[in-house]
Amino acid sequence: MSDIVEELLNDTKTEWSLENGEPKRNKIIRPLSEKAAAEITRLRAELAGKWLPIETAPKDRTDILILNDNGKSWVGWFSPVLGQWEWEIFTQNCMDGTPTHWQPLPSPPQPESAT
Repeated sequence: MSDIVEELLNDTKTEWSLENGEPKRNKIIRPLSEKAAAEITRLRAELAGKWLPIETAPKDRTDILILNDNGKSWVGWFSPVLGQWEWEIFTQNCMDGTPTHWQPLPSPPQPESAT
């Protein structure tokens, strides 16, 4: 799955029609896409590290950090098939409460480039 910011910026590179030698579509769409990408990036930075209500969590088996009403947290996901929150067996003791909040997991570290 690609990132929405990359999709917004890459999609507007396509020139669908020309108007006086200028890409007609991009004259209007590119600035809007750049603004949308900047706003998404700003909101991601603002939300990083903040607990969100569990009702807003993804329901597509995406791994997330979950907090329950007893203050315990674990990595888990929502199973659409079972209709409930799932987790790895080794964190079973965290599930002695009800999930109340969630956070997206941080991005994995980027490999260091050889210099």
